[in-house]
Amino acid sequence: MGAKGRVLLVDDEAMVRDATQQWLSMAGFEVEAFSQAQGRWHGCSRGSTASW
Repeated sequence: MGAKGRVLLVDDEAMVRDATQQWLSMAGFEVEAFSQAQGRWHGCSRGSTASW
């Protein structure tokens, strides 16, 4: 069974980012986490197959 969906997670607080990433992963989502949003939105439009 594949991932439920893809999540781009951005939070500048490492503890919040890590806990949220772990929770989402355990819930079945593919998660890519970053501390800054700059430059991360390109290619993340709905249905995009571009890599993060």
